[in-house]
Order: sequence, then C-alpha cells, then structure tokens
Amino acid sequence: MDINLTFVENRAIRVVVLPIGDISNESFKEYTSLIRTLGIIELSGITRDANESKILEKISWVDGHMLLNFLDSTVPPKDEWEELHIYKKIFGVIGVVDCKRSRDLQETKKQFEQAVSRYPSAVATVCYAFDPLEDQQDLERGKFVMIPNVGDKKHLLFYLSTLLFDFSHTLLKHFEKMITEGLDNQASNSTNNIISTPLEIVKSWDEVARAKKRRPGRISKCKGDYCLLSGSPLDAIKYYDQSLEISKSNNDWEWIASSYEGYISAVLSKRNQEYHSQTSQISPTVPTVHHQLLGSGLGNNSIAMDSASAIEDQQIKDMATEAILCYNKRKTLSFEIELTIKMANYHASMERKTEASETLTQAFDLAYDLPLVERITIICSIALAYYSMGFKRKFAFYIREAAFLYNKKPENWEKINNLLIIASRFFQLEDLFGSGPTNFLEEKNKTYNYSVSTASNTKKQQSRSKSQQQLGRTNNNNNNAQGGGNRFQTRMPQLSITRKKEGWYILQRYLILNLISASNNLQDSLSITKYIIYLLRTQYKQLPKTKQLEFLSDLNHHSKCLSISINTNVHMNILGFPFLVKITPLALPDHLAPFPRQTAQDSQKEKFFFIYSPYEQRNNSLDKKKQMIWVEGECHFLVTLANPFQFDVLVQNITISTAGVPFESFPLSFKVLANTDKMDIVISGRTLRPGPLIIKGAYIRSFNLLSEHPIDPQGNAISIASYEQLVKRDAYCFDPETPVEPDDINKILIAPDLPLLQLSVPSYGSTLSLFTGEVNTFTIALENIGSQPIDVIQIGLEALDKAIVRGIAAKKNQGYASYEDDIDDPIFTWEDSIVQRNLPLPPGASFLLPIKVFVRPFIAGNQMIITYRSNQDTSYQRKVTVPLQLDINYGPEITNFDILYTSKKSLQSLEPYILMNNVAGQSPLNTSTGIQQKSPNIQNDYCLLLFEVKNNSSTHSFNITYNSLFKNKQEITLDNTKYDLAPNSTINIIVPMKREPFPENLPQIRQAKGQYIKPKTKLTEHEEYLNRLIQYFKDLFIKNIQLNWVSSDNTRGNVLLNGLILTSKMVYKLNNDPVTVEFKDHLLSKRFEVGVFQTLDIVITNVLNTPISGLILHLQPTVDREVENKTLDINKKIGYVGSLTIPIKELEAHKSYQHSFQVVFFERDSYKIIVSYNTIASFT
Repeated sequence: MDINLTFVENRAIRVVVLPIGDISNESFKEYTSLIRTLGIIELSGITRDANESKILEKISWVDGHMLLNFLDSTVPPKDEWEELHIYKKIFGVIGVVDCKRSRDLQETKKQFEQAVSRYPSAVATVCYAFDPLEDQQDLERGKFVMIPNVGDKKHLLFYLSTLLFDFSHTLLKHFEKMITEGLDNQASNSTNNIISTPLEIVKSWDEVARAKKRRPGRISKCKGDYCLLSGSPLDAIKYYDQSLEISKSNNDWEWIASSYEGYISAVLSKRNQEYHSQTSQISPTVPTVHHQLLGSGLGNNSIAMDSASAIEDQQIKDMATEAILCYNKRKTLSFEIELTIKMANYHASMERKTEASETLTQAFDLAYDLPLVERITIICSIALAYYSMGFKRKFAFYIREAAFLYNKKPENWEKINNLLIIASRFFQLEDLFGSGPTNFLEEKNKTYNYSVSTASNTKKQQSRSKSQQQLGRTNNNNNNAQGGGNRFQTRMPQLSITRKKEGWYILQRYLILNLISASNNLQDSLSITKYIIYLLRTQYKQLPKTKQLEFLSDLNHHSKCLSISINTNVHMNILGFPFLVKITPLALPDHLAPFPRQTAQDSQKEKFFFIYSPYEQRNNSLDKKKQMIWVEGECHFLVTLANPFQFDVLVQNITISTAGVPFESFPLSFKVLANTDKMDIVISGRTLRPGPLIIKGAYIRSFNLLSEHPIDPQGNAISIASYEQLVKRDAYCFDPETPVEPDDINKILIAPDLPLLQLSVPSYGSTLSLFTGEVNTFTIALENIGSQPIDVIQIGLEALDKAIVRGIAAKKNQGYASYEDDIDDPIFTWEDSIVQRNLPLPPGASFLLPIKVFVRPFIAGNQMIITYRSNQDTSYQRKVTVPLQLDINYGPEITNFDILYTSKKSLQSLEPYILMNNVAGQSPLNTSTGIQQKSPNIQNDYCLLLFEVKNNSSTHSFNITYNSLFKNKQEITLDNTKYDLAPNSTINIIVPMKREPFPENLPQIRQAKGQYIKPKTKLTEHEEYLNRLIQYFKDLFIKNIQLNWVSSDNTRGNVLLNGLILTSKMVYKLNNDPVTVEFKDHLLSKRFEVGVFQTLDIVITNVLNTPISGLILHLQPTVDREVENKTLDINKKIGYVGSLTIPIKELEAHKSYQHSFQVVFFERDSYKIIVSYNTIASFT
C-alpha cells in the first residue's frame, strides 16, 4: 500500500528507476532528480506516425498529458490487486548508470537486462548512461542510451525530455493495443480465461459461469483504466459507464467501486484539461521542493463554483459514497480506507478542511481493525494529508502514533527513531537536527492541481494569479528563508523558528524521552548525549535538582562511549555545555598596538578651510569607532560563560572559531561550577598571517561532545538559526576597505609583524619635582627588543591627560596669577641628530637620548610620543607614549614692575654703592628724591627697570644674577650685580636700560592662544599703535634680560618675565627725547613779585643729529597745589603777554631756541609752568 493516496494516483503510470552497476548514492540521487522533474509528458510532444490508427477517439493531443510516477526499487515488482487496479502495475523500468565508475558498458547492459526481468508487466524499458568517458564506445541505440556531457543543466533536461517522449510513446502504443486487441484477444483465445481478484476462488462450475458473466464489465473497466493512463479522460468515462452498467447487473461490488474510483479520477482529469486549455499551460501548483497530495482545486485559493461545477462536485461525492459502500459489502477494508483518504485530500484541495479532517478521522477509526503493518501505512497517509493542509500538530501527532505502533523488535527501532525525528520538527524541536527531517515528504508528496473553474471564470483565476505573484514579490525577503525564490505557494506549514517556545515543555520533554529510548535500543550513544544536553539546555528551569542529577548520570555514562577523536563540527545542530554568554577580543596595549601610517592623501583630507564645520563634526562622530587592529602573533579573547545547572561542568577544551586568515587557538581546560551566572576567562591564540580575521564563536568540548557556539557581530551568543540567518546576510564577511559598524567587535584586521621598542627613564620616576623656570636634563634609554630592525623613529610631544591638567590648573591661585604663557617653545627639547645617528637600530641594540627641561607655570608636563617602524612594512607603525609629568614648585616670581628715569651720570655715581650694598630687601635708590631732583647738566638718557622678586619657597634660598644683552648698546649694565633671596622674602632687582627712539616698524599684534574671533569693537589707530608698542618692548625684555638663579640645593633656572605688565605710560619712559626743555640758567624755581610783569626764559635744544621741523611748544600755567574748588579760573590769578602755543618752524641739529614768556601774578600762591612740545608728524 502506498501512502501517497490521491486521485492522481489512479492516472499516473508507475515507472521504476533502478541503479545499475557501480554508482554512488549521491550520483544516483542527482541523476534521478533530473528524471523526476520530467514527470509530465505533454501529448503534443509525442511524435506519432500518420498511419497509426486513432484508437482513442476523444483524446486531446493539444492539451492532454500523461503522468509518470517514478518509484524506487523498494516497490514490489507485482501487486496482487493489479488486475483490479491497473495503475498499480509497473509499466516501465529506467536504469541509471554512472559511466565514470562503470567502465564496462557491456557488462552493465547485462545487469540491466537481468534487473528488468524481475518486472513482468514492464513494457517500456531503457537504461540511461550518464557522464560517458571519451574512451567508452557507444552501444547500439535502443534500450541503452548514452547521455552526452552537455555541461548545461538546461540542455541536459531538454535531452532527457526528448528521450522520455520516446519512452512515453512506447507506453501509449501498449495502452492502445490493450484497449483494442489485448483484452479482446484474451477473451477469444480462451473461454476459461477469466479476470479474477484475490477475493474470488473460482472452483465450481457455477462460480465459473458467474465469472464469465462479469467479464465484459471488468474488461470495460480495464479499458477505462488504460484510457485514463493514456491521458484521455473522456474515453475513460465512456468505458467506465459501460463497466458500471454491466457490473451493477451482476452485483460485482469491488469492480463497481473501482469503476467509480476511476470515474472520479477521469472527471478531475477532464476538469484539469479544461482549465489548462484556457491558460495554455500545464504546471504544478506547488514548488518542486514541497509537492502536495491534492486531488483537485486551486491550491490555497477559495473556489467560487458555478452551478455546473457544483453539480459535478456533488456527483463526485455521491460516487465516492457509493464506492465506499461497495467496498464495504466486499469487506475490502483497506480499499475503503484508501478511498476515504483520497476523498479527504479532495476536500482539502477544495478548501474544505473541516470535511477533510472529519473524513481523515473516520479513516483512522476504520484502520483500527487492519493488520499492524497496514495500519501504520494508513496512519502515515493520514499524517501526510494533514501535512498537505498545513496542520502541523496533527501531522506530528499521527507520525508519533505510527512510531508507537511498531513492534519493539530490533529491526523496527530504526523506523521508530526516524518517525520520531520527523515528528520532533513540528513539536518546535527543529533546531535539534541540522538537516530537514522531512526529506521523504519531498520525495513522496507530489500532485498536480485540478481546477473546478470553467471558461467563464478563467479570467478571474488569471487576475488572482497575478495578484498572488505581486504578493509573492512583496514578501520575497520573508519567503527566501523558507522556500528560496520559488514562484509557487506551498501548503507546507511554516516552521516556528522565531516564535517563543511557550506551552510546549511537557510535549517536548516526552518526545525527547521517546527519542532517548529509541536511541538507547539502537545503542546510539552520540544521539543520547545530544538529546540529554538539548533537554537540559532548554528545560533546566523546569527540571528539579534530582532530575538534573539523574540526567547527569546518564550523560556521564553515554559520553564515555563517544570517541574523543571527533574533531569536526558534526554536532553543530545543537549547543553544548556550558552556556556561552559573550566573546570580546581584547585590544592590544597602546605600546603594542599598530597604527596605520598617515599618507599624504589622508593629511590633505584632514585639512579643512573652515575652522569649524558641522558636517565635519558629524563625520567625526560617525568615525568614532575605530577598526581593531592586531599584530601577527599572539592575541587574547575574554570569554564569558555561564552554568545554570545544578552540577559542575568540565570543559575539556575550548578554542576560538574564526574565519579569514589562519588562526591557531591555544586550547584550555577548566571547570565551571554549578549555578554560575558569569565566569570570565581569557583564551589566547596566534594569528599566522596578516589579513582580515572574523570571530565566529567558540568550539567547546564537554562530555566528549564538540559543538560550535556562534556569536553575532557584537560578540553575544546566538542560536544556530540566528547564525544561519546572519550567514545569509553576509554578516561574517569582512572587507578591510569598508568601515565597520559601530557595534561590531568580531572583525579584526591583522597587521604584519612589526618591530618593538622599549623605553625607560631611569632618572625620572613617576614625576619630576622642579621649580618654576628651572632648567634640567635627564636621559631616556631606547632599546630594540623585537625581531626586526627599526629604520624610522619620530619623537613628538602632546598634552597630558585632561584630568591631570585640571588638577594642575586648580593650583593656579597659589602664585603667578598674572603669568601669561604665550610662548610656543616646548618644555622638553632634545637633539634629533642623536636619534638619526643610531638608525637603523638592529634587534638588541640601544642608545641614550638626553632630554632638556625648561619649567613654566601651570604646565603639568607633556606626553612624549615616539612612533617607529621598519621599512619592510610601510603601512603600519607602532607608538610609545611616555608621560613626563612635572611636580611644579613655585620659587622666584616677579610680583611688581616699574620703570624710572635716570641718567648716565647718576648711574656712574651710584654704581659702586649698588655693587657693594646689594642687601636683600633694600634698594640703593630713593624713588622720591634720588632721581627726580635733577642737578645742573643732567639729562635723562637712561632709565631703570625695577623688578620686585618674591621667593614663594619656604625651604630654599636663591642667588640671583642679572645678565643683560643690552651691554653692546649701552655703557653701564651692572652685570656683576648679585642678589640673595631668602625664603619667603622679597627684593628689588635693578636693570639699567638706555633710552632710545621708538622703532619705526612694529610687529603685528599677536593674538592670545585660543582667540580666533576678533573683538567686535575695532581699535583706533592710536590704540593699536600702543598695543603693538607694548608687545614689542615686552618681547624685547624677555629676549635680552636674564635673571639667572641658583637654588640652595644647587639647581639652576631663570626668573620668568612673561608675567610683566607694561602700560603705555611705562613704555613712553623708554623713548629717547629728541629735544631738551629747560629754563635759562637751569633754574628749577623762581620768586616773582605780585602785580609786576617779569620774563621767564625757556630754552629748547635739539639733541639729534638731524634738524627738526614742525615743532610746537605748549605752555600751561597752573597752581602748584591741590585745589578743592575745581571751578577755579586761572586767568583771575595769572596774566601773560603773547600766546601759550609757540610754533617753531625748524630747529637745526644741536641748536637751541629761546622763548621769553612775559607773565604777571595777581595773587600770592605757588604756581608752576608746564612746558610740553610736539611735532606735527608724531606725538610726544
């Protein structure tokens, strides 16, 4: 009995496909699959001779077709009911030969003839020899055909279809012969030749007479079967009508039922031809991967039948009911059940799934009285019917029932195990097995759709077909995971891979226990171990401790039977113990990590015209995730495991699963204790070649079972189904040129082996304690500890970490509040020529590099960045960062500054006193009387720079020496002056400077650091001139004045001048006067009589070597005291003759001009005359 019970079976010609000679199973399946795709033989493709008689009067040579049902060698050569059901005969035999393995084709031909002899009913036989070799000679064309190596599957199928047309022509000729001559000749040749079935025992004369009376009806029924097999349903209906009329008169019940069954198949075949005559094509309605067992209908679409179709449908039901009653009268229970299942499939094809399910339930109840083997076959047929309707739970239920019906015999345990495996997939245990367990369904489940549509509703079906195709294209992405890119819909139930497995625990547990029991009888320790591990992994929360320990005992017993030499991923379909949580590749330390070299193109990309760009900021935010790069050699991973079970798990071995460049993972064994939520371990390995490396997961061996635990691109553990979906999306492919996703951590770029440089600063320590302004020197040692020479070493400086800088900035209020660090000179300096002299640096070599330090306030230090590489690899380089942190102690500091007028004669008279009395805290000059009261013939050609220096240290004293670079321009410098600065004390340091005219060209104003936006208020021309003048003299002081100090612990440094505050008033004191203004006879004061006019002579002398033109003299009389009344009118107290503004057209060099000023005083008081001058070209 065949489990493929549909009405299609009644019109399909049975053809056995046999392997001939030496051929592998894989090759046989490959060749057979090609043949199976050509099961529909269109009658229009069969070439007929014009002289052939037209036996089949109503056959359609345009739309008609024959069906070939290809079977394997397990089908018995002869069936005892083949006289009653002609379609159960085997009419054809096809042999398949692999010429690559069967060299002797003559011997192979004999084997084929011997195999054909076992099938007496076969009328068409042929042997196809695939992949013939060049040295093999072709046999005579006939029953042994050589299939050429066309190389293209499309052309190969075309060649095979041509051969099958010839094969079908032979079958068609035989069927026509049986219709016209065969059966009638048998009747005429022998009067005793009767057609009987196993139900009849013809012994007596009465029984012989009854059989002869029934013979005409039986012959008509057989002719109808041959017409149906020939693809002519109308001719078949004609003979079925004759058979029913004769058989009913003779009460030939089983033949009446068989005629009804053939009649139904003919009606459905006629309906199919009518439908396809409108669509001009014949095609199966389901994919070639998942065929359906349907009797008729339009697949999953509801059918709106017209009145004629409804009458025909009711006729089919009535005929089926009558046939079942006839089978019942003859007690042929198996035929009754078969027809019931065929009707259930018919109901399913018409979308009457409720009636189909009720009919299948009736068939299941009827099968209770059948023998065990037939009962199992019927239950499998029922399960297959539910499978075609999409009722996966019922399908799995009946498959499991069929497994329980098998006798517990050694030869049946494998069948029981296979059925349980098939059922498990639909109990949401599909991830327990790596390959699909329903392959047998794909081979057996074949059908062709019959339409109840008439010509009137053909257009509706075509429009519905177009809408389905559009819907299929819309859901293409979802369907690819289940059925590839097939155009046809399928009734195969969708697997619930992505659904939550809720409410299935008990059913799954019992089914797994059944699988364990079957595997135990098969002595399959590997499967038992896998099932127990799967049960514990999926249901450990529902299993009590005692049950887990029982499973652990069984697991230990069966795992010992497994071979430890199994090193492949054959167990990839399940995940083993313990649980993998995450794998994180560990980045190399900064001094070992490789950095891509910046090319000229990269540097050009980084240059941007604008200082700020929102687009540039957005791009930088996208590039925050940098590609992880390792160097060829040893690397490390952080693996997180978990063990939620009530027992310890011994990990026999764990290695990393990778793709890309070759990778050698170092094995590791350890134990994970019970109830461990998280356990981190470090696994090491070694890359063997540069290039891309992809982390796929981890291989874990426990209980002698090896399994690969996959991870997603983020490093998290995932299921096998999720892993397969990621593989389809190329998530584990790595292009080094394409930027990685921000969250991806499983893609690593391996750089070639690079040199390794070791740095040490023996005299430095963690920090270097220095005073502000101190100058110090230390050395660093550079040694090549790698295996490759170092050809290039580049040393640079960067800022320290921001946290350290903030800590130093917090100390800013302790001192140097007015210090402005606008100097770009680095703190640390070195001689690059020393580095270049030692290159290339071979392995094992080293050298010392002196580093000079100059300390400034508020600078915590720098990071010394040393990049180095070898010329063998110009793509990558390594970088070493040495933090040079400074512990700054505040020592001598300038707290105040002023500029005083003086003259050369005054300095000469005071020089001995200054050099001999440089006591700390005292100044040799009195700022109120020593300089401002001039004696005769004294000119202010010098000025004094007065520095007030404070010692902020309470532990160190300093000896300060002044060194001036102005000594080449002036006669008095006071360079030998020394000052002692005690702890927490203050002294004044005097630096003489000769007054000179302001320079004509001044530098541009230097913006402060970080100031890129100009102020909104624009400076006037005079204000900008003053700022540039102040900047010029400040830079002049810093460059030419050195206040060197030596501390009490013999350290050396300089007092920093960057904190000087200059004003425009101070700056003007530095300018040399072009003229001298004095009263005649060098008078500083004079008494006048009230009310009497007297003369005051003012002398102006040009001290320059060039004449002065455009000179203007200004006189301003005023009261020489503080006046309370600010509205005092000076004109009421003083009178004068002439103007207070006297223009002097030109004053020759070293010449004088005298101006007499007539003045009278009306009141007794103290007055002063302020004399000033200016030129038209400048301000003075």
